Amino acid sequence: MSTYVNMQDGPAQVANTGIQLKALATEFDQQAKGVLAEIKSLEGGKPWGNDETGTTFAASYNQTPASGGTPFSQSLHDELSAAGKPLGVISDAIVNAVANYQVTDVDNSNAINKV
Repeated sequence: MSTYVNMQDGPAQVANTGIQLKALATEFDQQAKGVLAEIKSLEGGKPWGNDETGTTFAASYNQTPASGGTPFSQSLHDELSAAGKPLGVISDAIVNAVANYQVTDVDNSNAINKV
């Protein structure tokens, strides 16, 4: 086993951490989608009201920024609907990096043994 990359508890432990992170990413994604569902439910009832304060809030909440782009309300929906994705990508990268490391380490070890 290579000592160039120091994995104190070994590559299997690092891969296991990536797998645990994937599970947490899935759980986080489900929780965020639950929050989004609650927000959508509340938005449907227009809880801000029709008075001046409520109208001002609704206008700000749904306003497209002066510089263009997505209104805050839509950005909120978009971010919550994919909240777990970045953690899932990181966890996949960890697991794949460890697998590639192990394959490369074995290949290099075999090549050295043939010399």
